[in-house]
Amino acid sequence: MGGHVLNPGYQQVCSEHIGHAETVEVVYDTRKLTTQRLLTELFPLHDFP
Repeated sequence: MGGHVLNPGYQQVCSEHIGHAETVEVVYDTRKLTTQRLLTELFPLHDFP
């Protein structure tokens, strides 16, 4: 997302020199998983800068 390069590759995004950020869309069934539980499980898995 963002940045100034059209259709960058994964390595370019990881380089942190082109202004892009890696993103993900999470689709889930709120009848089976609460937002609180999703975030509780998801956030510890990521190393945010």
